[in-house]
Amino acid sequence: MPNYHIEYNTWNEYGYHVGESFFSFQILPDDDDKQHLTSFNFQNSIKEPFYITKNHYGFKQIIFRTIKPFTKLSIELKCDVHVKKLNPFDFHALPLEEELKILNDLHFKIENNFFLQHSKLTHIPDSVIEKKWYKEAHESVFEYLCRLNEMINSDFEYVTDVTDVEHPASEIFPLKKGVCQDFTHIFTSIARQNKIPCRYVAGYLSQGKEFKGNLLMHAWAEALIPGNGWIGFDPTNNILQDHHYIKVCHGTDYSECGPIRGVIKGVGDQKTNYEVKVTQQ
Repeated sequence: MPNYHIEYNTWNEYGYHVGESFFSFQILPDDDDKQHLTSFNFQNSIKEPFYITKNHYGFKQIIFRTIKPFTKLSIELKCDVHVKKLNPFDFHALPLEEELKILNDLHFKIENNFFLQHSKLTHIPDSVIEKKWYKEAHESVFEYLCRLNEMINSDFEYVTDVTDVEHPASEIFPLKKGVCQDFTHIFTSIARQNKIPCRYVAGYLSQGKEFKGNLLMHAWAEALIPGNGWIGFDPTNNILQDHHYIKVCHGTDYSECGPIRGVIKGVGDQKTNYEVKVTQQ
């Protein structure tokens, strides 16, 4: 079972003094059947106490409030996590007829409704999606999603600073440029268009310098394979989720998985910098 040490740092600088403020951080690794958070230490530069709560999906959030005036705020998370060794190809696909029957089952659609419906960030109009992006009759769900993973990786260019977290998939798709959250929104949108439940995942990646998205929090998708459960696909790197991925949370899109949310009373510009380090022990 691989062991990872994670360091997450954020520095915020404000143009004027900030008064009362409230912050929520969604950066703690999840505990599930694939990984276990063994320890963590969280600190903030204004020395406010924090508490941990859970969002509507059950994922941990670190929260604190302050009435102290400040112009700079930094936070630091250090944690250790065990990840179960995982081979994403270690399963047996159902016959095509059985897969199709499950995907069209009303109970299945109701149970996975949240991850079958398009959200604001994942909607792409049917009119701009070419035929090649759709599942072919002879393909299993897994075969199709592997092909989708590869197509996004080959057709889209990884470029920073051309999009932001509020760019919807409908704008990214014709642009053919973006970063991990953009490619995950594209993957999620097209999978849902093919009636396959799919969700946005945020977390950490330990894959070495040759992989994209490992210097900040990373994004990938999880799709529900009939008869086999949720399997992770990373279109940014054209690989599948294995034990090098450390999950923090999932949701319908980035809006439910952003690492930092805050409400502040203040005016002026804000500058933010992030740094993530993941090391295998």
